[in-house]
Formats: sequence, structure tokens, C-alpha cells
Amino acid sequence: MATTKLGRSLYACCRLSFALRPAKPRRSLGPARWRQLPLSSVALTARSYSSESGESYRYMTSHEWAKLDGGTATVGISSYAQDKLGEIVFVELPEVGKELSKADQFGVLESVKAAADIYSPMSGTVTEVNTELTEEPDLINTEPFDRGWIMKLEVSNESEYKELMSQAEYEKHTSDGD
Repeated sequence: MATTKLGRSLYACCRLSFALRPAKPRRSLGPARWRQLPLSSVALTARSYSSESGESYRYMTSHEWAKLDGGTATVGISSYAQDKLGEIVFVELPEVGKELSKADQFGVLESVKAAADIYSPMSGTVTEVNTELTEEPDLINTEPFDRGWIMKLEVSNESEYKELMSQAEYEKHTSDGD
């Protein structure tokens, strides 16, 4: 598969591997056509299944992540999960004020491939939801650790954070095939 100088630079800098694909192809392109596409019509797709911030994220085996800041946890899904789901087309968000226990189902993601329930990594009360996802659900695909977060939770039991998988444990978990 062809790579660009930019793709090689990003790979070296961020230790990510990239695949080139047309942004919105209208017909199938053979391997020879990949090299003919201008960079502006090609999207770089990250194939890393970990966050860039190392230990600041903790993970569930069901691929939700949490980032604790004070008594508030920001929650989303991992790069690995969004990659396996494919293009996210709809997000069902929880209601603000909803009480959740650890592992409670709080929403649904629908993609072009499948629908998946999403679970709370910690117990607490939903204080904020990312309403931007109602108009742009694909933010979960493009920025799962930044603008693609799903909800914020006022945590009722901070010790649950340490029970979640660390970055290294999650990477091992995903490399084992789940």
C-alpha cells in the first residue's frame, strides 16, 4: 500500500501506522489508482488502538475508557472499538442527571456494520453529555479521545477507577484478539 512522506513522518513521530483510503470513493479503485490520488482527497486512518496520553486513560474490557479529573470522569470508547464498529452513524446519549452504577448500559452506538451498547466504567451521576455527537456522530471515529467523548460523570466511588485496565493492560487485552 502506498504511503506519503507525511504518513511516514506521522508514523515515526506518533508510532502509529496509517492506511490510505479515499475520503468518499464513488467506485472501487485498484492499487495503481491509490498512488494517483491527490493528498487532499485521501484520509489518513489511524490504526493505533491506544491513546496518546498513556496512563491518563483507564479501560473496561468492553472498550469504554474513562479519564478522571478531580471527581469527574469523562467517558468514551477506544480507538480499537470505533475501528471495529466502523463508521458511527448514530449515538444514543444518556440523560443528564441519570444515576449509573459501574457496568450499567447507558447508551447505544449504531454504525454501518452493527449496533453496540455502551457501558459506564464507573458509578456516578451523568453531569454532561456531548450533544455535538447528535449532529456529528463520526467524531467518535475521528477523535475518540478528544471531541468524541460521550458523557461526563460525577463519580461516586473513585476507587473504581483503579479497577479499570491500565494502558498497558488494555493494549495486551486488544492484542489478544478482543
